[in-house]
Amino acid sequence: MRFIGIDLAWTTKNETGICVLDDGGNILHLSAEVYSNDEIIEIIQEFYQHPTFVAIDAPIVVPNETGSRPAESALARDLIHNHRIRAFHCSRSYLTKHYGSIRAEVIAQRLISDMNFKVGYFQGEDCVVETLPTGIIAGLFPEHAPFKYKIKKGINTQFAGEELIRLASLFEENGLLNELAINSQLKYSKNLHKHLEDQIDAFLCAYMGYRLQYKGTKVLIYGDYSKGFILLPLEER
Repeated sequence: MRFIGIDLAWTTKNETGICVLDDGGNILHLSAEVYSNDEIIEIIQEFYQHPTFVAIDAPIVVPNETGSRPAESALARDLIHNHRIRAFHCSRSYLTKHYGSIRAEVIAQRLISDMNFKVGYFQGEDCVVETLPTGIIAGLFPEHAPFKYKIKKGINTQFAGEELIRLASLFEENGLLNELAINSQLKYSKNLHKHLEDQIDAFLCAYMGYRLQYKGTKVLIYGDYSKGFILLPLEER
């Protein structure tokens, strides 16, 4: 079995993170590059082994022309181990206007047509789901969350870098992720930070699938497969 996590850039102009795990949780591939949709499909095909679980950090099912999906509202109303998780509210008109397409939808449709994948979580079958790294952290590592490693208003590069190092250190302590060379350069380089962030988010997406399959982790689904959904893990305490 294979578990593939994709931290998908909104457009082909920016880096996408991709991580592939085998059925032992070992990393077979970890990268962050500017990938076309075709190149992403080629990587999935290269590492494919039935069944393959693909988790994408981007909206896959977006039937609403305007407004938002029920999935985002359902997630915002819930608490995951007492952590409030919020997702970007999206619509077809917004995504197509600002990014030209709904990229995860395009990739999912390629997986359906080219490789007979299903959209949704189906154990033992080739499937693709939408997920959210911050929600994965809350579900699997609640005692350490939140990790404020995204550079945005109120969070500068240095602080985000320190948080990213804290998250990577947690992975390393648990023997999960030793492939990233993180050092003090991070706090001085916004580009390096984003490069590592994309890889960590991709790893989280893939690692979630591994935990769901082999560790008995509970599945949380916000929304539904027809109107849009977000799948997250919950390690019950």
